[in-house]
This record gives sequence, C-alpha cells and structure tokens, in this order.
Amino acid sequence: MYRTSSLTLASFLYSVDDVKFQGAESEEQDKGKIFFLFEPEDQAKQLAKDFLGNKATANPFILFQSHRALKDIIFETKRGDNKK
Repeated sequence: MYRTSSLTLASFLYSVDDVKFQGAESEEQDKGKIFFLFEPEDQAKQLAKDFLGNKATANPFILFQSHRALKDIIFETKRGDNKK
C-alpha cells in the first residue's frame, strides 16, 4: 500500500487510472495528519516519482476534480476523528 500525506500528490494519483484509491486514514501520533492510500504500491511509487520529477501529465479538469474530492475526504475523515 502506498501512503502519502501530500494533497497535491494524492490528487494526481487519484486522477490517473493506473492506481486505485483505497481510502484515507488519520494517525493520532502525527497530530491528525491525513494519509491517502493507493494500490498497487509499485505503480503508485513510480507515478509519484514521475510527478515529483515533473515528468507526469494529467488532465487539468480531472486533476482539479480529484483535488476537490480529496478535500471532501479530508473533511469527512477529520470530522469522524472528532466523534471518537
């Protein structure tokens, strides 16, 4: 499982068909930081490497939709943590 706390990177991964979003989780020891989970790990790692090396391409419309969707997931995850 590939994990990232970067909303920007997660938005890119969420927007491509090569990996599947598996959810988000919050870790108390990281002060409620949200981690986004993707599979397969090896493909997500390669896409992350391409993204961070400015070699990745994405459809801007889908990328911004992905960004909005993940922001909603962050809100829901943090709201769920507050109910514990």
